[in-house]
Amino acid sequence: FMKIYGKNAVSELIKSGKIRIKKVFLQMELKNNKDKFCSILDEKNINYDFVPKNVLDAKAQGARHQGVIADVADFEYADLDNVIAQERKKQKPLFFVILDCLEDPQNLGTILRVCECAGVSGVIIPKNRSVLVNETVAKVSAGALFYVNVIKVNNIHQTIEDLKKQNVFVYAADMDGESMYKTSLIGDIALVVGGEGNGVSALTRKICDGIIQIPMFGQINSLNASVSCGITVFEVIRQRLENEKKC
Repeated sequence: FMKIYGKNAVSELIKSGKIRIKKVFLQMELKNNKDKFCSILDEKNINYDFVPKNVLDAKAQGARHQGVIADVADFEYADLDNVIAQERKKQKPLFFVILDCLEDPQNLGTILRVCECAGVSGVIIPKNRSVLVNETVAKVSAGALFYVNVIKVNNIHQTIEDLKKQNVFVYAADMDGESMYKTSLIGDIALVVGGEGNGVSALTRKICDGIIQIPMFGQINSLNASVSCGITVFEVIRQRLENEKKC
């Protein structure tokens, strides 16, 4: 099972109802001053117990827990076909973010937070050579993990081809591409974001429909993967809002 740390993350977990909570452990000091959080646990019939701080420290293994840790069932990934069907019903453009061999859980957590705030259709990660959902990802996402569709696939390249068959235009985010400000991003699209070291792989770039870049004006010509993803994702949102005004 997985552990979720921190009052905010556990609160979002409870609100989402996405993952079954086995038990919540609260720091002993909270017992003498029960707050709204305990009332929510009682209301949802969630099993919880008060334990000494050193017990929480041991469970957290160095992570900041803020006096709250939840033991939960393993994370369940979404199915791509189901997500597409659900999103089509909403009658809005599909928007997927595909992560090509991202390995840092901090980056994945931040990207999930960005994508949830932007209302993306889903975040697609490969089964192999990639960080998967874990406690660090959950913590860094600040609860976004429990609301965004995270889709784990066996093969990124096959998934890209499948999306193209669904008339989804797939862009790789790479510094050799065309400026994203000169590219129309208002239809059904998927954005491929590369890993921390090598970016989007050559083969992945080759099968994408296009390559876009964030214009750079300084001496350093690259950005952190999660920062790059955030800038590009919200350029998509900006263009779509502008397009809605014209319609």
